[in-house]
Amino acid sequence: MVRPDMQHLSSRLLKNRAAPLWRARTFLLIASFVCTVAAQEPMRTGPETEKRFPPLKVPPAFKATLFACDPLIEYPSVLALGPRSNSIFLAHDYMTGLGEKIVRKDEIRLVEDTDGDGYADTSTVWAGGFNSIQGLACHDGRVFVMHSPLLTVLRDLNGDGIADERGDVLSGLGWPPEKSTDRLHGANGVVVGPDGWLYLALGDRGCDARRPEGDRLVLNGGGILRCRPDG
Repeated sequence: MVRPDMQHLSSRLLKNRAAPLWRARTFLLIASFVCTVAAQEPMRTGPETEKRFPPLKVPPAFKATLFACDPLIEYPSVLALGPRSNSIFLAHDYMTGLGEKIVRKDEIRLVEDTDGDGYADTSTVWAGGFNSIQGLACHDGRVFVMHSPLLTVLRDLNGDGIADERGDVLSGLGWPPEKSTDRLHGANGVVVGPDGWLYLALGDRGCDARRPEGDRLVLNGGGILRCRPDG
């Protein structure tokens, strides 16, 4: 998008074909700068954004508002409460959204409403390099991620909004991406129970996971697993 004053400059240059070449180059440089700045301007969600979508029907005494939408977020698959108020962790599942040949491209974004108006205004990459993310939970400063065939745990130790500690707690949950092109029926969800244990949902592709004790846990079919946060 070029501003009206840039359009006026463009018209003058076109009418004067004898204008020095440096003027044309200067115009192109300025126009490119304006377009780049416009492209980097953050897209904020707000009351006007809600008009893009039909209103949700909710029971009496309830109210639903739009917290975030594209282009602030894309291909969301699962979310969890964030590390502070007015924030969520949101998984961007590019694999099932953009095609089966995309490997290790999923990411977790920290989506926040920084000014407290009820609408998200920032979306930053908190961690990346995942298979298709189908489960996400935040508990006691740790974020647990289910992405077949792995259960991964992450922490942001210095509070800079980016995960800097990462480890795979379990492997063998569902099939790896190379074997499962649709990325489904595998590691489907994780929640933290009131007992402090993790509850893992598995699809019908089951698991063949090596436990920290050294033996294997084999399940030929879907089910619910339970483990401590360290696996």
